[in-house]
Amino acid sequence: MLEAIDGWIWEPYEADWQRAMASLREYVRKTNSARVPGNYVDANGFRLGLWVENRRADETKGKLREDRRKQLESIKGWEWNSAGEARWREAYERLVGSESLPTGIPSNWVDEDGLRLGNWIVRSKNRLPERQAVSE
Repeated sequence: MLEAIDGWIWEPYEADWQRAMASLREYVRKTNSARVPGNYVDANGFRLGLWVENRRADETKGKLREDRRKQLESIKGWEWNSAGEARWREAYERLVGSESLPTGIPSNWVDEDGLRLGNWIVRSKNRLPERQAVSE
């Protein structure tokens, strides 16, 4: 009976979810990346970056439905870590995994792929006291 009402939907948030997923798919299609910057707003004014951050937070808190988690994981390049965490991990893995890095990397050193590893080391060292204070 209610289905006869034009525009009626049983799950009001489902339409919002589908619009957000469409925006994410379009972003990935255009950029070939699922690393959406936190401040990204799509052409329709949808705050996709914030939406992605919120879905990651929902997953961390155990609040994301299984079917939605699977939908996100089906997106090419999707990671549960934020873009910043993924970039940090990439630099860290490059640092510890390479046997060809010079000893005493200078702050302006850039590797063969363009990763500013010297700058990353300086920033990571500067943030170390913050991380230690948080963990204490």
